[in-house]
Amino acid sequence: MFDFDGLDEAGSPTSSAPQAEDAEDDHLQVRWQRLGVEPAQVPRLDGISAEGALDEMEALSSLRAKDLQRECERAGIPIPAGAEKGELLKNLRQVFVWKCLDVISLKDLVQKLCARG
Repeated sequence: MFDFDGLDEAGSPTSSAPQAEDAEDDHLQVRWQRLGVEPAQVPRLDGISAEGALDEMEALSSLRAKDLQRECERAGIPIPAGAEKGELLKNLRQVFVWKCLDVISLKDLVQKLCARG
């Protein structure tokens, strides 16, 4: 049978590209939120695609606590005594985002954090 849902009133095929892009954007936003990353920072990533950054950050979740400790050490992140996997993961993700931000965005973020005290 013929699919009439793909036609506009004049009988011309309609484009679903904008809807597909919106759905993809929504999917990416959900992924960022699951990782605890402020969505406002996402467009300001420098030198890496938002999806590439997401893939790398999600890959950290599959690491064991011992591997996360090694990653923290490599990144120069202090490891509190008795730190659990969730805390290590949160710290690694935060530093990863900071490293990916463009310089202006990073300066803005530092100023905001310093203003909080």
